[in-house]
Amino acid sequence: MKIRYLFLCLLAGPFLLAGKLPEGCRDILLSPEASPAVERAARDLAGLMERSFRERPRLRREPLLGLGRGLRIGPAPRHPALDMDPLTDEILVERSGSGLGIHGADNSATVMAVYRFAEVFLGWRYYQPGPLGLERLDHPPDFPRAEGERAILLLETPSFQSRRLSGIQPRGMAADWPDWRRWHGLRERYQYNHSVHRVVPPQLFEEHPEWFAKGRDGLPKRPPFPEVNGYNDHPDLRSRALRDWVAGQALASLAEKTPLVLPEDFEAPPPPPGRGTRQRVRRSPGLLSLSLSLGDSYIFGSFPEGYRARPDGFFRRWPDWSPHVFRYSNAVAERILEVYRRSQWAAPEPRPQLRFGCLSYLVWENVPDVAVHPSIVPWLTFDRSQWHDPAARADDLALLRKWSGKSEHPPGTWDYLFGYGFMIPRSLSGIVRESIPAIHEAGIDSYYSQIGAIWPFDGHTNWLTVKLLWSHRADGEALLEEYYREFFGPAAEPMRRFHAIAEKAWMEQDGPSWWLRYWKDPYHVHLLPPGLRVEMRALLEEASLLARTRPPRPEPGLAPDRFRERVEDVSATFALTEAFAAYMEAVFSLQAGLQSLRRGEAIPFPALLSKAARVLYLRSELLEATSRYREEPPPRARAPDLSWVFRYDSAGGAIADLVRRAPNVALRERAGILFERWNQLRGGSAFSLARDGPFEEILYDNDFSKIEDRRIWQRQFLPSEGLSLRPLPETGGFEVRNARRGHLYQLFRIEPGKAYLGELVATPRQSPTGQVALRIDFLDADLEPLETGFPRARILPPGRGPARQSLAVISRPPEEAEYGRLLIRFFELDPGRPVDLHEVRVWSLPVDPAP
Repeated sequence: MKIRYLFLCLLAGPFLLAGKLPEGCRDILLSPEASPAVERAARDLAGLMERSFRERPRLRREPLLGLGRGLRIGPAPRHPALDMDPLTDEILVERSGSGLGIHGADNSATVMAVYRFAEVFLGWRYYQPGPLGLERLDHPPDFPRAEGERAILLLETPSFQSRRLSGIQPRGMAADWPDWRRWHGLRERYQYNHSVHRVVPPQLFEEHPEWFAKGRDGLPKRPPFPEVNGYNDHPDLRSRALRDWVAGQALASLAEKTPLVLPEDFEAPPPPPGRGTRQRVRRSPGLLSLSLSLGDSYIFGSFPEGYRARPDGFFRRWPDWSPHVFRYSNAVAERILEVYRRSQWAAPEPRPQLRFGCLSYLVWENVPDVAVHPSIVPWLTFDRSQWHDPAARADDLALLRKWSGKSEHPPGTWDYLFGYGFMIPRSLSGIVRESIPAIHEAGIDSYYSQIGAIWPFDGHTNWLTVKLLWSHRADGEALLEEYYREFFGPAAEPMRRFHAIAEKAWMEQDGPSWWLRYWKDPYHVHLLPPGLRVEMRALLEEASLLARTRPPRPEPGLAPDRFRERVEDVSATFALTEAFAAYMEAVFSLQAGLQSLRRGEAIPFPALLSKAARVLYLRSELLEATSRYREEPPPRARAPDLSWVFRYDSAGGAIADLVRRAPNVALRERAGILFERWNQLRGGSAFSLARDGPFEEILYDNDFSKIEDRRIWQRQFLPSEGLSLRPLPETGGFEVRNARRGHLYQLFRIEPGKAYLGELVATPRQSPTGQVALRIDFLDADLEPLETGFPRARILPPGRGPARQSLAVISRPPEEAEYGRLLIRFFELDPGRPVDLHEVRVWSLPVDPAP
């Protein structure tokens, strides 16, 4: 309550000056049907009116018989101006004989109407969650008269039926501030997220192995993860018993969470075992929805040659499993609906429509060659940040139009406007401005995007997104102009140029576009080279100076230095970008220096040790900067997660290789100390490398001459369009081309008291995101993988090293390990560009467990 009081005081302003509310607005009258959420919105409105007019209206329930005058707030589903469709969030502001009225088609829509009233008639904006997000236009509109002829002052229906952004509220923000999502009219009506992996958990394998994916031998495969995990192989969707189980769980969930009474002849199955769960049900006026969507995996198992829904082609370079998935989805939907129609609805309102959200995702994105059940709402997944590529834009819109013509109901779409997962600002305002109107015109009327907002970088993009979801015909450029002018004040111009540099860097990136390119990939540092970062820092300094020397006009209730604070939020976040970039570039420099040493070039060994020491210093600086950033108040609370930054860490292998290669005892000692520091920063178990060796080479095949011998080399590759794996007899080695996901590996025996250093020599010919990575992991006596926590090493981005590259990786086995595995991983290789593998080696390095 104290925080709530402080919020209201902020709205009221520090000076409780005498003022006058507009005529007819001294009372805010809540209708009897108004929900607690409407009442909260009305309290926020009362605070905003107090801030605007220096006098606070009274908030009370509407008197009996509707007598009394005031600003009336409440749902009005039967108002003649509304369309009576329960699936539209219509809002209405009117002048009637009893004064002004704010209404919606239901309580949720009424909340939207209250905040739209604050924007349209009071000039308030809520640009981002929390106290710094609140602003009033420099030139607020005239408040409408309560007296006069009856008139509809505002009548709006959102462009999209369902609207949701996730990861928007900053962690740690007081719940008493207005909910940014409700303020901006976000409301989700469908359930469509990954669900089948929860309904069919791995524990069911013991009782029903026949429900699970089959191996090449036709026998059921135990899921690779023992607990619920979206990356477990998909179950065998052909199984009638599996389909009955999934349908039964859905019906049981409907009976638990709605007034549905199932027929007596229906026997509900027991809940899924372990951590499995039944499908979630989303209930809104006139609609029930639940998800039939599969998990995240690419793997469906093996099927007989004659199975008609087995992929016989590719779509977007993936194997096309759409017919297989939608045959299953159709069958489950019909099973559920057959029982739903025979059930009783024990509630006064009419029985709602029942619709099923089904993701069209990765290897089942394509429009299937079978009819789609009329109760299914397809949800198409596409990363529209890839609209920097005109071909990706055209491909996306073409598929949306094709799906719109296929399904009974307009499809939804799942976008990925991520802030989280990037250590650089990547302004997507231009893409949002173009894509949201375009997808609406293509037939999409439900929208969801994962965000994971880092507000100082993403505020303008997120605000523009919600505004266009409300009205896809809004002028996006005018909205952005308002944002910069009102949010940054005198610093608007340099802040706009700051974001323009980030946006240009993203839009002009090289290499092919693909789903989630650069997300959680530290090589996106490549997009902001040092010169651009210097220019962006200069713009932040200019913005800070303008915000300090030209403060906003005094405005009771708003922080007098709010423009400066907003600029400083961006500046503090960009300092993390700078620390991250400095660290990554130091790693690249160390890795390139080691390659020169391996090629026999004359490079002073102490210079390499200095490069390694700089990497460790900058890593420590990055960790400390991130820790300080997390301690700041919201909206900075969403700080980057560095685990994916250090997932690819070539520094440890490089420093271990310096220990092995050191030309004398003194330099080996210095390298050993640096390795111990790296291991400490990594957070792993304490150990050091024995300085005196011996360092023994142990791998059986070093030059890929035995690559076709499956007793030595194993390979696993996802089928991909144009995938080619072939030895190179002329030059030696092995070529990999057009791989989207895959790896090669060779096993080796391990010994106690040793760490293992792996090295790969390859010619990659890839863009920064065409990944070739090296890892050493370990297996137990049953060849089950064991977790070690050691990172991977990865080839350098283009221009950072020679055409023929080498990289090293270090790892230490856990006690229960029996075997080591040198694994070469390929991820999203550029189409048509081969990777040539030349040499691979593993050395055993003696360790001292107590450095």
